[in-house]
Amino acid sequence: MAKKAKKQQENQQDGSRRRGPNWTISETLKLIQAWRMELDIPAEKREPAALLNARIYERFKAVCGGSTLHSEKGVIDKNNNLPIAFKFIVSFNNNRIVGSTGQPNWFELSQEQKKAIKAANKTDARNADISIFNALKSVLGGDDSVEPSVLMSSTSIFERDDISPSLHSS
Repeated sequence: MAKKAKKQQENQQDGSRRRGPNWTISETLKLIQAWRMELDIPAEKREPAALLNARIYERFKAVCGGSTLHSEKGVIDKNNNLPIAFKFIVSFNNNRIVGSTGQPNWFELSQEQKKAIKAANKTDARNADISIFNALKSVLGGDDSVEPSVLMSSTSIFERDDISPSLHSS
């Protein structure tokens, strides 16, 4: 594993690397944290997106301990794609996209099912883990009645006792 990291650094230094390393869930959560922190700072009116992106990148590096194997472009691209993945999952769970009607919650699908649905909709919601989704809700907003923070099965075993039976009927 240390050899792989060293090779990535060498490739980054000599410019031969064409793309950055894959994003881990942990790195993605750190990016969302950096994004959230930057959004909490009052920005000047009409601040160029490039300035916000540069601040997010610098904050991301700081959150990662001062450095990252991801380029600034890679970080910005990932940050720009996160809302797309979030909106795709919300749309899927609300039965608004091809292949979603009658399906369970996005996070209950198998990897094969997700791959087929993403292909049918010509999208790539990468690294769309439930922890990433919930972190994105803190930045992008979301309705817990539609997108629960804790994934629960839709079977009757999870129905609440304190809700009248008329609310359980389909």
